[in-house]
Parts: sequence; C-alpha cells; structure tokens
Amino acid sequence: MSVETNEINQFERTLFRKGISLIVYTRYGLSAVFLLGVAANFATKSFIPNFIGSLIFLLNGIIPGHYLRKGKEITKTWANTIIFIDLLIIVSFFYLDIYNNSTKGDATNTLSTGIFYIIFVFIAIYSSFLFETKLVLAVGLISTCLYIGGIFLSLKLGATTVSKPYPDML
Repeated sequence: MSVETNEINQFERTLFRKGISLIVYTRYGLSAVFLLGVAANFATKSFIPNFIGSLIFLLNGIIPGHYLRKGKEITKTWANTIIFIDLLIIVSFFYLDIYNNSTKGDATNTLSTGIFYIIFVFIAIYSSFLFETKLVLAVGLISTCLYIGGIFLSLKLGATTVSKPYPDML
C-alpha cells in the first residue's frame, strides 16, 4: 500500500473512533436523563421495568466506553449492534408507556408528548457519527415503522383520532 492509502485508512479509523466516543458520551447523557425521569416516577407500576431498561441502556454505553479507554478497537458490526440495541430498549419503553397509559384511559398521552419521537430522532442523529449512510437510513426507517406501530397500538388500546382540527385548536 502506498503512504497516501495508509494515511486515508488511518484518518477514517480516527473518525470512526471519535464517532464511537461521541456516541458513548451521548449515551451517558441520555442515561442520566432516563434515570432522572425514572426516579421522578418512583411510585408508578412502571418504575421497575423503566429502571432496568435505563440501567441496560447505561450498560450499553459503559462497555464500549471501557473498551475505548483501554485502547481496544470496536468493530463496525459491534457499533451497529449497539445502535440497534438502543432502538430495542427505547421501543420497549415506548410500547410499555403506551400500554400503561391505556390502562389509565389515556392511550394517546405518550404520543401527544412527543418525547419518544425526539429520542428516536436523537438515536438517528448519533448513529450518523459512524459515517455510514445506510445505517442512518436503516435507523430512520426502523424508527419510523416502530413509531407508526406505537400509533396503531394506541388506537387499538382505545385512543381516538381527531379527523379535522377544530377552530379552537388552531
């Protein structure tokens, strides 16, 4: 290989490594937000599942962070798997929250706040730190399908749709 090719490969590897570290730090911040949100809902029946999910989300960031601090390499497959595990954890929270709100008679509460929509977008944004357009597209499409699934789940659990906006809604 030529010197130029080696420099390009080294540059790409450095960008990938920095992208992974950005994802890890972002995940630490999200974990702190999740744990604070779970602590605020201590008296609810979803406290234990949400607490366990938040700890798994945090652990999903600690393990790659530990590898990075030791100077070990993280493969692209492992990095992609971490992103999809994040999606799995968030969709579990999402559907559990929809179900818990439906038992209170308000199946649309989770959808109307938009918090999970923001989190899905956030995961798509930090997946772009790996510089793979196919991954970002896949995360975006999967997130969209999962969110639409949440809309259908809330409708199935008793939510009602509004056909046209009323003048007082504008």
